[in-house]
Amino acid sequence: GLLGAETVPRPAKSYSGEWQPLPDGPQKIVIHAGSGGYSLARRWDAASFAQVADALYEDQGAQIVLVGGKDDDVQAVKQLMRHEPLDLSEQTTLAQLAGVIAQADLYIGVDSGVTHIAAATGTPVIAIFGPSNAAAYGPWSPGGQSVILRSAPECSPCSYVGHSVGLREGCTARTCMRMVTPEQVVTASKSILNNDPVRPEAVPPPHTEPAPSRLRILGVPVDSVTYTDWLELLVEWMQESLNHPAPAKARAKHVCTVNPEFVMIAQGDVNFFNILNRADLCIPDGIGLLWAARYLGRHLPERVTGSDGLPLIAEWAAREGWRLYLLGAAPGVAEKAATVLCERYPGLQIAGTYAGSPAPEEEDTLVGRVNASGADMLFVAYGAPEQDKWIARNLPRLQVRMAMGVGGAFDFIAGIVPRAPLWMRRLGLEWLYRLYLQPGRIGRMMRLPRFALAVLVRGKD
Repeated sequence: GLLGAETVPRPAKSYSGEWQPLPDGPQKIVIHAGSGGYSLARRWDAASFAQVADALYEDQGAQIVLVGGKDDDVQAVKQLMRHEPLDLSEQTTLAQLAGVIAQADLYIGVDSGVTHIAAATGTPVIAIFGPSNAAAYGPWSPGGQSVILRSAPECSPCSYVGHSVGLREGCTARTCMRMVTPEQVVTASKSILNNDPVRPEAVPPPHTEPAPSRLRILGVPVDSVTYTDWLELLVEWMQESLNHPAPAKARAKHVCTVNPEFVMIAQGDVNFFNILNRADLCIPDGIGLLWAARYLGRHLPERVTGSDGLPLIAEWAAREGWRLYLLGAAPGVAEKAATVLCERYPGLQIAGTYAGSPAPEEEDTLVGRVNASGADMLFVAYGAPEQDKWIARNLPRLQVRMAMGVGGAFDFIAGIVPRAPLWMRRLGLEWLYRLYLQPGRIGRMMRLPRFALAVLVRGKD
């Protein structure tokens, strides 16, 4: 959506430094397709910049001016454009660059030093933000106009969060930048050039405030809920989405199945740590969490697992008419799980099943499949932490009402991997049964004693 959009009278410019004069004539738009060398994750792709440049040339008759250094993407943008721009890249000092931008009617760029120079000149600025923190590092335009465009997935910002550097290079998918479309940039640009208000899109905030019952174990949130509480929340979320006023839609809710393994992964994965802290619900999927809560003087009423929760949700879905989509696991497993659930709960509607993978190059196709299915709920079985990272990256464009990572739940339901006997589950020994069946999990299981030790040493810090 559009964040930080503000329309004010354009101030008179009084820049007195040295510059190269731009030719008289049409409106002038300066585009900087670069972000410096510190983090390439902040860059928007050259094809999108070229599409914006051509659209503004054709629709507004604007003169497009490209600026930047040798390591920026200026030449790639120029080659992709249908119309010849004025290329001033590598031809100006910083003072001259500021002077060029000061003569423009609009500047378009990303999170970069050049964008801050543009804001300081008083020229209206459109800044595209993704992994970096727009609240802390957005352009400051005293008396001017700055518009920040960002898609605001749950995992953004991933760099400079709180007092942590976070992911300096962002993630390999860079979905947050790709979800800002050329059409959004062109629309905002036309509003500025035509002196019309730039109106924020009606998009809900990226994540909700934590519930009062939420506690934290080694910094990772865990919600004090039961299966009944969870199902009641689902009913509220479904109703909230139905009642949400047009044209905005209620943002999909993200449910994480937190267990001790999640907690330990998050200690060394800042992106996963931030995603868990921004999720709408973190259910206590692990007997170790109940023990840790007691040690910390808190209470978790029961273990709430994704493997048991999915069948319960399916039962309610059959009664309420909710449509489910099963994404992930090995080829054919989701289909088998869907067949079992439909036989067990007559009337259940499975909107679709697909294996796929969390690879960035598959994201657009997978999101398209899910959205075209008309599903109300999405269950993703790519394993932790990839399943929740995939959900977090794509949450703004998923047209479901709830998305949840379920790990090996499809394998259990399909009968590919047997569940532990009920008595072992009640004693919290399901992990031991999994280790018996799959000895290769020993490396993952070593996180359990590390978790216990960490809680004992750091739990009450």
